[in-house]
Amino acid sequence: MIDSLKSFINSLDSIRIQDEQRLDDLEKIDSVTVVGSTCSGKSTIVDAIRQDVKLRRLVDVPMRYITRPKRGQNNTAENTHLNNDEFQTKIDTGNIGLHWVRRMEGDRRERYGFHQTATDKLVVYSGNNALYNNPDSIKPKGALRNTLMLGIYAPDDIRESRLRQRSPDLFKDKPEEAAISTSRLFR
Repeated sequence: MIDSLKSFINSLDSIRIQDEQRLDDLEKIDSVTVVGSTCSGKSTIVDAIRQDVKLRRLVDVPMRYITRPKRGQNNTAENTHLNNDEFQTKIDTGNIGLHWVRRMEGDRRERYGFHQTATDKLVVYSGNNALYNNPDSIKPKGALRNTLMLGIYAPDDIRESRLRQRSPDLFKDKPEEAAISTSRLFR
């Protein structure tokens, strides 16, 4: 199956394999993790999967919990905002499975996690680049061992324009967070 997937991906102009060895090392794929920078289009893709009636019996898209403060026009179908204590309680009670930390501006760190899945369906996670560039923060260890990471890219100027349209309050009230969210650090 992996060889067929590689052949298919290599036949496309719009997708490329970043780490062929990681793909070769996958023994099975039990989840797909969509990663990318802020406003690259991850939510649009995952929303399409979530809303596809034919896929619902095959795919589980778990709710994402985040400690980051709400922004204007956040996708509420995808995000549930919690404070740190609420987040930790959900971990302790087994409601949050996969979770990680995203580095923000300065020393600030925000927590992200997904509702625990207990399904025989293919799980599709709508993550962010911290799943790729902060792997030591991922808990439980090995949670993404069998995941196919799908990186979504959009040019910086397009991402900034999308974020300005979606969350003008961020640029007005939290310019440091806006700057880090649209920087190349999250590419």
